[in-house]
Parts: sequence; C-alpha cells; structure tokens
Amino acid sequence: MPSLVLHGNAKKNDANNDRSEMHGKNKTQSNSKELFVTIIYLSTFAVIGESLRSFLGRLFGGECSNKNSDWLYNFVVSLNLCLTTNGISVRSGGALFACLPANIVGCFIMGATQPSRDLGLLNTLPIAFLSSNHWFQSWKVTHIALRTGLLGSLTTFASWNTQMVAMITGTVNDGSQFFSAIFGYFLGLEAALASLVLGQNFAIWMHRYHNPHMAKEEDVVIAAFRSRGCRSPSKVNTALPDYERRYLASFSSLSELDWAEKNAPFIEGLRNWKRSTDKVRHSNTDFALLATLHEIEKIILVLNEEPDDNMLDISKRMGWDVASLQNFSKDISISDDCDTLSESKQSACCLTHIIYTCMPFLISAGLLVTYALMDWTITSSRFYRTRWLSALFAPFGVILRWRLSFLNGKGKWKWFPTGTFIANLAGSMISAIAVGVSIQFENNGNYWIFPILSAIKIGFAGCLTTLSTFAVESNTLRKNYPQQAKGFYYMFISLFLSCVFSLAIYAPLTRSGMPIGGERTPIQNSSKRWEGLLV
Repeated sequence: MPSLVLHGNAKKNDANNDRSEMHGKNKTQSNSKELFVTIIYLSTFAVIGESLRSFLGRLFGGECSNKNSDWLYNFVVSLNLCLTTNGISVRSGGALFACLPANIVGCFIMGATQPSRDLGLLNTLPIAFLSSNHWFQSWKVTHIALRTGLLGSLTTFASWNTQMVAMITGTVNDGSQFFSAIFGYFLGLEAALASLVLGQNFAIWMHRYHNPHMAKEEDVVIAAFRSRGCRSPSKVNTALPDYERRYLASFSSLSELDWAEKNAPFIEGLRNWKRSTDKVRHSNTDFALLATLHEIEKIILVLNEEPDDNMLDISKRMGWDVASLQNFSKDISISDDCDTLSESKQSACCLTHIIYTCMPFLISAGLLVTYALMDWTITSSRFYRTRWLSALFAPFGVILRWRLSFLNGKGKWKWFPTGTFIANLAGSMISAIAVGVSIQFENNGNYWIFPILSAIKIGFAGCLTTLSTFAVESNTLRKNYPQQAKGFYYMFISLFLSCVFSLAIYAPLTRSGMPIGGERTPIQNSSKRWEGLLV
C-alpha cells in the first residue's frame, strides 16, 4: 500500500536556501545518473531481445534449411516446426517470412505491457495488467528497457523488409516473387496489429482481474458517459492521481480504506474536503458545479497552483473546504517503497528487487559467454560467431533508436512519429546493404567478413528498427484520428519508402554477379549463402 509522509512546513522553509543552491548541481547529477542507468538497461535487454529473435527464427524455420545445432534440428524436425522460410533458398512460402514468429510474440507482449492511459483506462498505472501496488510498477527505467530494449529488439522492421526486397529482386536464375512479397507485407502488418490489439485486450482483462476496485470505478465512468454524453462529467475526476481519485469517488479498496483508517491524521485534509463536497459529487443534476469541483481538484492536487477568485467564490458559497485540500496537497506526499512495508516483509522485498535487477544482466552475460565458447569450440561453423557479434552490435542499434524517439511529436507534423520513422528507414537501408555486400563476399575465404556483415544486419539494423513500436504508433494514430487516415499514411509511407530505398540499394549489389574474391559467375540460388541473413 502507498504511504503518506508528512512534511513539516517550517522544516521545508528552513531548507529552502540550501536546496536552491544545490538544485542545479543535483539535477544535473541525477539526469546523468539516470541516463547512464537507462543506457545500461537498454543494452542488456537489447542483447536478450536480439538473441530471442534469432532463436525463434531458427526454431520455426531457419534450422530446417540450415542445420547449425543437432539438438535444435532434431527438436524442430520432431515437432514439424518448419513454418517459415527465407523466400530465397526455398522458392515458396516466403510470405511467411523468417522473423514473423518473433514479430507476433513481441507485438503481443508489447500490447500486454502497455500503461493504463494508452489502453483508455482511468488510472495511471505504468503496467496496466499488474495490480496497483505491485512492486514492479515503480521500476520506470526497467519499463523503458522492457518496451524499447527487449520488445523493440525482439521485433524487427528491417529483417522483414529485407526479405521482401530480396524476394522482389529475385536472382539471375530465378524470377521475382513480387506478389508473394506484397502479400508478405500485408501479412506482416496485419499480424503485428492483430497481435498488439490481442495483447492490449489481455492487459485490460488482467487489469480488471487484479484491480477489481478500479474496474468498478471505470464501469461507473463508462456508464455515466453513455447515459449523459461525453460533455457531462461523472463523479470520478479522471485527472487526479490514483489514490486521491478513488478516495474522493468512494472507490477505495478494502486495503486502502484500512490504510486510511490507520493514517487518519495524515489525510484529514482530504477527508474534510470529501465531506464538504460529497453532495455535489454524487448529484445527478449539478453538472456545472461538478465540473468546477473537478477543476479545483486538478489545480490544487495535480498542477500545485491556486484556484482563481471565481472558483474560490463558488467554493465559499457552496461550503467547500478548499483550505483543507490545500493543506493536504502541501503537507503530504505518497511514497511506495520497500521501506513502507512491515519489517518482516522488508527483507523479502529488497531481496526480490535485487534478484530481478541482476537477472537481465546475468542472462545477457551468459548468452555472450555461451556464444563465444561455442564459436571457440566449433571452428567449422560461423553461426555462433555471428551470434556473439550480433549481441555486441545490438546495444548500439537500440540506443540510437531510443535517442531518435525524442524526435517524435516534433516538427511541422507533430502527429507523425518522426524518430521511429527515421530509425526504421535507416535500419532497413543498412540491412539491405549488409545482405547485398555479404553476397558479394560469397566465395571469399575470410572467416570474419560474413559474420560481421550478418551481425550488422541482425544485431545493429535489427535493433535499430522495431515493429512493436511501429504497431503501437499506427494503432494510436488510428484511435486518436478516427475520421482521418493519419495512421494509414504513417504505415504506407514507412513501408513504401523502406521498400523503394532498400530495393534501390539491394538490387544493383545482388544483380552484378561479381562475388569479391571469386570468379565472375551468376549468383546461384544457394541456401548456404543465406544462412542467418534473413533472421
């Protein structure tokens, strides 16, 4: 449960001078520390996401055409998991592209881990499907790493686009698979959006299961909007923080009510305000007064400002205890940490935090070490060399994408996700270059060139681009602009330009038929050439 902590006003006034002197320095140090921690977490989760994408690609088709592991090959064949192909070494089924399973899984999880506001819910939970008092709700940096690092790297826009471009181009000996590639674009887009929406619906269902008191509150608001119309407010002030909103609307859970009873002195101001305003709050006719009441609460509790004279006059006439609400806002804050738990639970809480904090780092380090050892022991395969090189390139791609995301919402077209668009377009072009150049080195005996180029394509370009965020943005634009086609504009522009630019790069490289380091021969339809490139 949250804990209200009293701040003495005199103590705050005494500390004002010291705080003002140190504010600039502390803010800079805090921002630098947060930036460093975010980069570390993004890098760690990117390695896990990239490795999981590669594994799913091998599991559902890649291992069938290129045997790299005896145990994995036997497992895939025994369960008949050969569902996808690269569309090149196998001249059919390319619309079911190699990274489709990873994209479906990643988009579903992205939908399931959306914050409440993005799902249209009243509360402000960072992870909607968890309970409101779950310890993971306060791990803001991990939320960024989970969505941007892990899921953004698990799904890839570049590999999907590159396989479609390769199918459109075809080879010297075989013609283009143009229509299969176009179908592959539609299939990939629809699968991503459907998986995202399914994940969001799952998150809403889990949210209602874990937070029944919030579900009741949301049902009341929805019913009010349906019966009164969107212009008439309900008794629930959706602009307020979760605890205050539920308390004032009488939707507090039993544990919250019990906590409020034990900490009665700390919320006396909020209680007095509630008593003085309950008559208007539960009225079905005084909509204008209720709207004014909500605005006063928002100004004091959210904006930390003073109501204007007109609002104060209305409050005085109606007998609303504005002074108590102001005292509550000034003298208390809500804390939600292990320190607020009982002593018996503090150790378990802290230990849980430590385990979950260290787990991603241990997993990513274990993957890197495993890949390196397998590369060292199995010298005849370049598969594991590509794996650990891809893991090293992955953090650079995800960090660049994260920084580019700050461009979203800026510029002339504020609705257009510029940062994600640039990341997907640039990553698609880099992926096309890497695949095209690697084909030129087909007959070159260098053991490092092909793995490095594959790692650039899979690790850097694959993590620079993202399909999960692309799907979220497209779906959000569709909902925010239901009468306009902005979501479709964004999807079409991204896919069309990525295809055209990548095709302009890839086609000349692969049609030249001049492998570097070998004789001039037509590019053959060799499955070995495509090993690991389109995963």
